[in-house]
Amino acid sequence: MSSTKGMKLDKTEVARRQLGTALALFIEDLDPISVHTLARAGGEIAEHLTRKAMSKPFIDHALATFPDETLKKIRGLQNQFSNAFKHASTKTRKEGGDLKLLRRFNDLQNDHMLFVGWYDYMLAVNAMPIEAHVFQVWYFALYPEKLNPKVDASQYDAVVAPE
Repeated sequence: MSSTKGMKLDKTEVARRQLGTALALFIEDLDPISVHTLARAGGEIAEHLTRKAMSKPFIDHALATFPDETLKKIRGLQNQFSNAFKHASTKTRKEGGDLKLLRRFNDLQNDHMLFVGWYDYMLAVNAMPIEAHVFQVWYFALYPEKLNPKVDASQYDAVVAPE
């Protein structure tokens, strides 16, 4: 049994542990539902910490990139699967609707959830574990369209081999 005695628990540590556990499960190709739930929970905390650090979290970038979208709509997209995983039902969401949503879930959603969580964490604390750095390189190799067009994407070409 693991103990929390002597453990420095603050929101930064909680976010790091949730994102770190999510990434470890992701790398081992284990339990995509837990990956998603942990990555979203850690990402929410990381976003808050980023604002506390007087920096702009990823959601601000998303709103600037898609000015026709609302914060409510983007939050809905961020939370759709994690809410379905966490709650039996809600007043506005019935179990049958969740079943349709759950059928649409796949591990590709975790790519983006992990990226956003670690991005905000990095802005909040000015550091990332090496595994998160490697994940970020892999992410940009897999999704070069997500890079700023001014960035030379060729540096990522050798990272992900063609299938």
